[in-house]
Amino acid sequence: MDKVIVYKHIEGRIDNSIAVVAVEGIQAWEVITVMVNFEARE
Repeated sequence: MDKVIVYKHIEGRIDNSIAVVAVEGIQAWEVITVMVNFEARE
């Protein structure tokens, strides 16, 4: 099962960014985690 991580900075928010970790299920995408105020690592 492959996972997808998407993150975006939201203008006007002081808590940095929002990120979603999801996997593709049989009929739809399933969200595993939603994070705010995190530090992205490369």
